[in-house]
Amino acid sequence: MRLTLALMGMAVWAGSALADAKLYSNAKYGFSITVPPAIAEGWEEPDAGDGLRSHSADGKADFVVWAGFLMDENGAKVKFATEIKGRLESETGSGAKITYQKVEKKWAAFSSLNGETILYERAILSCKGGAIAAYRLQYPKAQKAAYDAVIEALNGSFIDNQGCELKN
Repeated sequence: MRLTLALMGMAVWAGSALADAKLYSNAKYGFSITVPPAIAEGWEEPDAGDGLRSHSADGKADFVVWAGFLMDENGAKVKFATEIKGRLESETGSGAKITYQKVEKKWAAFSSLNGETILYERAILSCKGGAIAAYRLQYPKAQKAAYDAVIEALNGSFIDNQGCELKN
């Protein structure tokens, strides 16, 4: 009986947490993501219409989601894998240590540690192949356990709205 009541209480708590989450849909690039309340403070969308920025209530975690066309600085098309390789090189070039990476045909993710800060980035390829959508979450290493759940929620809701199944 106590277990049933505890499970019912957890279900109500989880439901209310989901109700507080904010859905961000980007019509320009065709993706959406549900932002958990833990990182939905200070919601800002740039005039360019390519994403949003928010943070945790304590200001210790930053969240950014954006999209863009797969092109180099000269306007030439690049492959998804080439873009991800460049992101990884940029991250290690800033002194961070890559602690996790996975690159698939239509999605990629990596995590890095720089001092006491963890960065997690996930990117998805548009079904049409010409654009990439990505998010980055930076948070204190000391709060890793709490942010693992946030990342799981973000990954489960980060989709290409053009009809592709991009989850792992």
